[in-house]
Amino acid sequence: MIEVADEGIGIEPELLPRVFSMFEQGGPSTRPKFGGLRLGLTISRSIVEQHGSHLGASGEGHGRGAALTLELPVLGAPISRPSLPPPTPDKRMSHRSLKILMVEDNKDTLNYFSQMLMQRGHVVRTASNLAMALRVASETDFEVLISDIELPDGSGLELMWKLRSKDALKGIALSGFGWSDDVEQSHCAGFSEHLTKPVEFRHLEEAIQRVMASSRVEGLVKN
Repeated sequence: MIEVADEGIGIEPELLPRVFSMFEQGGPSTRPKFGGLRLGLTISRSIVEQHGSHLGASGEGHGRGAALTLELPVLGAPISRPSLPPPTPDKRMSHRSLKILMVEDNKDTLNYFSQMLMQRGHVVRTASNLAMALRVASETDFEVLISDIELPDGSGLELMWKLRSKDALKGIALSGFGWSDDVEQSHCAGFSEHLTKPVEFRHLEEAIQRVMASSRVEGLVKN
């Protein structure tokens, strides 16, 4: 176990359960002074967990510093294990490399999600507005569109309407609004999933697996 502690502004105990959440900034009073989107801890924990480890935080309140604890697994002697059967077709398909178009006007969010998706082996092209997304889509075919609804020069709904004619394109909408009317509008535009911000990467990954699973079912029905 590795622990790193400081004597900084500290962490209030009530904030500890969500200190690793995306965009968590410890309350409105800290934002004007310190700024940033607070993606660092989110990315750090995600990388740590991918290696079978755990990253935790502790603090005793304002002005009393904070500590981060990294717990690493202990490797023992190699254990002889019986050969496992090959994975089922469904599991192989759920983790196969996908061609993804990621559209988001927030640069930090766009970089974070696209990098995480590429670490999973997907081929990702990015765009920060409607015009750029349409240009990229005209140059390359995609299997999955992940798009913010509110774009600087239009809407993710408009983008999906324009691209839905592409064969087997699946869409996942990202929005700051999650009322039933918002979800219905996304579905009517052609999105299969509607995720309400802030979105954790594991929820996005689960949505991708769901839309690809539904795509395989549709293919079987057609055949």
